[in-house]
Amino acid sequence: MKLIKITKSGALHFRLSDGRLGACYESGYVRVQTKGRNMYHGRKTMYQINKMIKVLVPTKWNSENTN
Repeated sequence: MKLIKITKSGALHFRLSDGRLGACYESGYVRVQTKGRNMYHGRKTMYQINKMIKVLVPTKWNSENTN
């Protein structure tokens, strides 16, 4: 895995050992490029490989405030 670039927004783009692209974003998302081309538009696409868990923070506008 080789670092290719760092974007202005802080995303890290890597070239993986099998030739695909990988990207790690500031939000925590990690995406990897597919090996083959998409059958509909002919481009390689990216898919997310990590599961993101949304955490609900209690506020005065939520009805789920904890006391």
